[in-house]
Amino acid sequence: MCGSWSAASRVNARLKSTAALAQLSLAVARTDPERATRLAESITDHGLKLLALANVASAVAGSDPRRAARLAHTVHWAWRKHQVSKVLPQLVPRIARADLDRAVSMAKKIISSHERGTALTEVAAAAAPHDPQRALHLADLAERTASERPGDSAATVAQTLAPARGRGSGRR
Repeated sequence: MCGSWSAASRVNARLKSTAALAQLSLAVARTDPERATRLAESITDHGLKLLALANVASAVAGSDPRRAARLAHTVHWAWRKHQVSKVLPQLVPRIARADLDRAVSMAKKIISSHERGTALTEVAAAAAPHDPQRALHLADLAERTASERPGDSAATVAQTLAPARGRGSGRR
């Protein structure tokens, strides 16, 4: 019993230190984005690492758009590699400030129609100052998505993926 209690304590301490690293990387992001990125990359939990990197991308989007775009690319690539779907709804709004196209792409892959609609709404809000027409289109898409019945979300994901599959079919 003592051994399992000790193991549970170590796991709990590890999770707390990982969460603390994620918070620290966010706090440092605006003043020292390089250090914040290193802190975020040192996190071993994939979901928290992606959230921390997305936070850094969002924090530096206004001051260093190139760094923000690189981080958004890293988060998108890592998310696809590890399929950490539980954090996808949280990643999208953070990535939206750094890279709208990636954020939209990621939002469309969220399974829950409610969460997908919420994420698209947040992307629309991020797009509004720079591209009002696109923001209106995304807001409309978010509204349609959020009003789907729960069983409709799989069909929407399939429809979203269909054009991408069609583009690739012409290549040999």
